[in-house]
Amino acid sequence: MGSDDDFAMKMWSLGCRIFKGVGKSRVYHFISKSTGRVIKNDGRQQFFNKWGIKQSTFHKYYLHRGMPYKGPLTMPGLSIGLMARNVMAYFGNRN
Repeated sequence: MGSDDDFAMKMWSLGCRIFKGVGKSRVYHFISKSTGRVIKNDGRQQFFNKWGIKQSTFHKYYLHRGMPYKGPLTMPGLSIGLMARNVMAYFGNRN
């Protein structure tokens, strides 16, 4: 539902630039007890509407998810072309 990414973007917008993943940790959800009771939103759409970028762009260019930690992150220099492709790809895939 996008809550983890939304929280990370809130932290980013407040100036946090240190994000570390825990290598081989795993989280298992058994039977969806807590989320089974709520109406699920389209987290991707909600994230895009709120922040103006796709979650995958945030992962790749802001958080560098999946890359080794190399210190505090910096603001990415996103090109206008990337941002246009970001928007076009998202709205082009909608039903």
